[in-house]
Amino acid sequence: MKWIGPAVLAAILALPGFAAAQNDVSDPHAVQLKQLDLEARQAELEFQRRMHGLELEARRAEIERLRTAPGRGQNGGALAILILGMIVVRALSTIWVYRDIEQYKASGLWIAIVLVGGLLALIAYVLVRLGNLQQARTGPA
Repeated sequence: MKWIGPAVLAAILALPGFAAAQNDVSDPHAVQLKQLDLEARQAELEFQRRMHGLELEARRAEIERLRTAPGRGQNGGALAILILGMIVVRALSTIWVYRDIEQYKASGLWIAIVLVGGLLALIAYVLVRLGNLQQARTGPA
């Protein structure tokens, strides 16, 4: 089926040359020029067909590359779950710090620090808070 298009096109292009060749049968150079012209046209058609095939193959490869790119498919789902988990942990830690500050009358600045700093800021708050509790039990120095 693929050869029908180029064959028909080559036949159409060759018709004027064929009619001229019938008239110039006596001139072998004219026949040879017509034959060379026909071969050049066929080579051009073959070249265009191959280029079209290469373009299609490049498009298929690009689509496949985009389909399997990182951040898509299974990896994208895992990344979304990780980010959602980080947001939930940050929100819960901020709420816990807020409630702890309300109970023990600590500085409200820690809420903003934990909200921005995340887990490391929460660890710092816990260490400061444990130091304050230890100091409160032993009394002021």
